[in-house]
Amino acid sequence: MWRLSYVEKLKSKGFNPIYFEKGNYVHEILHYYYSLVRAGYVVGSDIALKAVTDRIKEDIVAEMERAEKEGREADIGFYRDVAKAIQPYVQNISPKIDSKITFVEHEYHIEVEPEGSQIQLHGYIDLIYYDLIRKAWVIRDHKTGAKNVWSNKKVEEDIQLLFYATLWYILTGEVPIVEINYLNTSQASKPQKSTVLFDLFTAYHNESTLKAFWNYLQSVLDRMENSQALQNLSACSGCAYRQICRAGLRGYSADQIKKANFNGPHSKPVEEVSAENPDGSVEDSKPFHITLGR
Repeated sequence: MWRLSYVEKLKSKGFNPIYFEKGNYVHEILHYYYSLVRAGYVVGSDIALKAVTDRIKEDIVAEMERAEKEGREADIGFYRDVAKAIQPYVQNISPKIDSKITFVEHEYHIEVEPEGSQIQLHGYIDLIYYDLIRKAWVIRDHKTGAKNVWSNKKVEEDIQLLFYATLWYILTGEVPIVEINYLNTSQASKPQKSTVLFDLFTAYHNESTLKAFWNYLQSVLDRMENSQALQNLSACSGCAYRQICRAGLRGYSADQIKKANFNGPHSKPVEEVSAENPDGSVEDSKPFHITLGR
């Protein structure tokens, strides 16, 4: 289940993608926005806001076309809810929290293969950048939802961010700051004063913490490599991937089952933005990347 869900990232076609994908769509639009920033657009600028708004409009048109072909009503409310969160974020929040960021990378793949191990540790960081004020690298994770459940303490305890920070430290020797960027994706037309619409939560790990967590990870890898993972057959009846596992137990290929019943991570390409000069012309140069050794 872990491999199918988190490695292959299979999602059942039986679910309503509009209902379950709001958070993913917000991430997609934020990735597009920060690709604009990486390309040289000024954070919160009118041109960046227009580009993001136009992108959402294009997706609305595509949804209307899909709905017509499928004989259903277009779920315009889904895109309206996302726009209500994204537009004020770009216009008002981003200029406050992103005014001094540089070397921006979004959906950044970080990977480490510990010496002597056959297992690779890796993940995709929503946003990583260098902060000119704090003079440090910052790893940011976007979180969405109808209610804020985050605090600085929870960010410090978050295993995902600690994992990313540790890999970054092992690869670069730098201790990064970690933060959660929260956006409310179910904003009421008249929110209460206590309703949190946007917020940024931060934690500062030190070198000792990252070294200790690295030692912990290596201990986990030792156990994984020296023990055999077993299927929990008692949980098969309620598992979304039971058809795939059943095919494997019978000695059949599950490729056709995956194609027919699940969507994977590559069904929609990631949209990149080329770097622009101040005069609007496009530079023939590669975006900033960091080559990380193992």
